[in-house]
Amino acid sequence: MVKRGQGVTVMARLAAEPIPEGIQVKRLPMPLARVIGVVTFADTLYV
Repeated sequence: MVKRGQGVTVMARLAAEPIPEGIQVKRLPMPLARVIGVVTFADTLYV
């Protein structure tokens, strides 16, 4: 929809790459932050 001029999206730049030709990338007026967490079982081994 964005490419057809029918919509916009907000996403991390790395998730959008490679940026298709004809698509404009703009910065938001205020930076956004989010917390990302991981939940595992207590007995999980990390290698």
